[in-house]
Amino acid sequence: MTSKKRNQMTRLCLRKRSVMNVLIIVLLAAGIGFNASAQTDPGLMHIPQITDPETVSVHLNFHSAHVKLFGVVPEGADRIAVILCSSETPETQLARKERVGPFWMAVKKFHVKNIPGCYQVATSHPVSAFLSSGAPDDSINKLRYENLRNSWDVEMEGGEPADDDLDVLFHGLIQMKEKQGLYRLDQESIELRKGGLFLSQFDLPAAITAGDYTVDVYAFHGAKLLGIGESTFSVEKAGVVGFLSLMSKEHALLYAILAVGIALAVGFCVSLVFRRRTAH
Repeated sequence: MTSKKRNQMTRLCLRKRSVMNVLIIVLLAAGIGFNASAQTDPGLMHIPQITDPETVSVHLNFHSAHVKLFGVVPEGADRIAVILCSSETPETQLARKERVGPFWMAVKKFHVKNIPGCYQVATSHPVSAFLSSGAPDDSINKLRYENLRNSWDVEMEGGEPADDDLDVLFHGLIQMKEKQGLYRLDQESIELRKGGLFLSQFDLPAAITAGDYTVDVYAFHGAKLLGIGESTFSVEKAGVVGFLSLMSKEHALLYAILAVGIALAVGFCVSLVFRRRTAH
């Protein structure tokens, strides 16, 4: 079979899979009927949804991946907000630089914990429209990065504290995450279709870490929250990346010896190449 035919078959399979996901969502909506028995919270309707794929594999040449979310919102919903959040909260070391004479130097060091490694928001309308609608604070606040400050933990490890340290640190952390593609606010990216169908897509960058991820959906009619939904997917290391990750956890000594051996081999090869060039 030629590569062209294989690519055509792959595209065809992906199309069939997407169509099947939409059909499953429609059947779920019809079966559930947005009845009270399917509600997860009194007064709120359940939003059936499916993530595709349910597992993202990170290989050695991994650059990015796309996760699609299919769902059906309750009748009357005219605004949707979708939030992707990682369960992993990797600890981060940050420093604040200040000018010391003619140089910029790190004069303060901080240890940050309890903040998601990945946090992405997609909405059908500008976030300002949600804020001005008077919708419930607990759901609307999640559309702003500032909500993350309620749970983060910061420890100062060096330097003299200042009143604006936390503000500077938080905004600097958000900028860093956005540059890595881990944090994103994608406004007006969700389109509501006939029958309440919607499709949202999240882009996972190369910096994504392995773990479990949750996707929460909030459906509104004006300022009224009509329904909520939740789905999950996972990111797993595969191939050489998975093998090395597993080795580092279960055979730390062997992993260290292998890493040192690879570093020495690379260094030897580089020095050999330069010797040959200088010889000519």
